[in-house]
Amino acid sequence: RGHYELSDMQDKKVLVVCNLKAAKIVGFASSGMVLAAKAEDGSKVELVTPPDGAAVGEKVFIDGLSGDPLSSAQVKKKKIWDIVAKGLKTAEGAVATWDGKEIKTT
Repeated sequence: RGHYELSDMQDKKVLVVCNLKAAKIVGFASSGMVLAAKAEDGSKVELVTPPDGAAVGEKVFIDGLSGDPLSSAQVKKKKIWDIVAKGLKTAEGAVATWDGKEIKTT
């Protein structure tokens, strides 16, 4: 599947990237992005879901990384998303990782 319909996403918890510069996508203003994982051959796309028990709005973290979030202007100017996106993968059991480290919730 190349995309999801709104009905496929209704009432599901998803992982959202925030602090992106607002952009018009299909005629709507967007300041974030729902994360999805794609198979190496592009044959399958699945939403990245937080662990069971994760609270709505909870921030995610990676052990060993710290700091304050960047503004949307900083993310765009420094092309942070382009850098971060290259390191995003899913590991065994559909666990989201960045640079080989698990993306966690508290």
